[in-house]
Amino acid sequence: ARWTRDNIDYMRGQLKRLGFAYDWERELATCDPGYYHWEQWLFTRLYRKGLVYRRTAPVNWCPHDLTVLANEQVIDGRCWRCDTEVQRKDIPQWFMKITDYAQELLDGLDRLEGWPEQVRTMQRNWLGRSEGVEIRFSLEAQDTTLKVFTTRPDTLMGATYLAVAPEHPLARQAAARAANVAAFIKECQATGVAEATLETMEKKGIDTGFKALHPISGDRLPVFIANFVLMGYGEGAVMAVPAHDQRDWEFARKYGLPIRQVIAPVEAETDIDLSAGAFTGPGVLIDSGEFTGLSSQQAFETIAAYLERRKLGGKRVTWRLRDWGVSRQRYWGAPIPIIHCPSCGEVPVPDPDLPVVLPEEVTLEGAGSPLRKMPGFYRTTCPECGGEAERETDTFDTFMESS
Repeated sequence: ARWTRDNIDYMRGQLKRLGFAYDWERELATCDPGYYHWEQWLFTRLYRKGLVYRRTAPVNWCPHDLTVLANEQVIDGRCWRCDTEVQRKDIPQWFMKITDYAQELLDGLDRLEGWPEQVRTMQRNWLGRSEGVEIRFSLEAQDTTLKVFTTRPDTLMGATYLAVAPEHPLARQAAARAANVAAFIKECQATGVAEATLETMEKKGIDTGFKALHPISGDRLPVFIANFVLMGYGEGAVMAVPAHDQRDWEFARKYGLPIRQVIAPVEAETDIDLSAGAFTGPGVLIDSGEFTGLSSQQAFETIAAYLERRKLGGKRVTWRLRDWGVSRQRYWGAPIPIIHCPSCGEVPVPDPDLPVVLPEEVTLEGAGSPLRKMPGFYRTTCPECGGEAERETDTFDTFMESS
């Protein structure tokens, strides 16, 4: 805290020497309890409205600093601060349900007068609205299904395998019965969860031994665990059509999986060489049973309706936008105003007890959260039942202050 105050004083002096005519009585410091009091107050209001929740999720984890990293803090697969290789790890995190407002945010972009179109396009891409179809694949010899989302249901008859995230429950099942699968999952945990990282890294996978049944043809499709599938996107499973998706094609070539063409270009004279790569464009369906001869656009509607009638899937809208993870395992941040009670569960700190002040007498060991090692901070009583309870020891990501 003293270091921060000293630097604020230093910067204030610089600005004064530059002649900036600021009203210094209006100066804000986000580390002041008087400032983050209202941040904590707002958080408790959002929690009571159901717009804040806690769940276990895969995150970028720095094994040196022992903290979560935002995607923007992962540079070429390494921690921006200490250059340690980032890992993928499942830990409990606090999230804000910004996805509840995805459509409202998208609609609002059209009302921004005078904004550069380039900026609005960036925002649309960040929100990433996708219209597609959810498809349910039954698992052989199991009373469960795998749900996948695709924007290309016209390629469904060309699916030759499925892939799930390393954190998927099916992956854990496979790991429990095969040491090589467990070793592969451990290897996957050594990579981050940033999209840029997943796009550039080598695509790897391993067969789970499970088979999924194609919802239309009934074909038995192998289910792989793949390092490029994220649990936080959709249901953590994807349908692979190697003939019509380049990533699926590369994976299929690597592991000797079938490549089945089901889309032909409209221009009959156009040759497709599937030995050179996937054909990713729309066209006319071929070798697709009753859907043969339909255009890709017609097949979208027809296959969606087919699946809906048989309760095997249906139309769905997904978003690239994800709920905002706001908790960090660091000392320097505003404490999250939640109390964990064995009897009452999660209890927001009452208004009269705000702010929950970050203690300044602390021993910093250079890694992990010192608050977890300070019983004087986290031991408390439950505001509802009066029993013994513990404070949340995670702190807010500093983006909370700046936003």
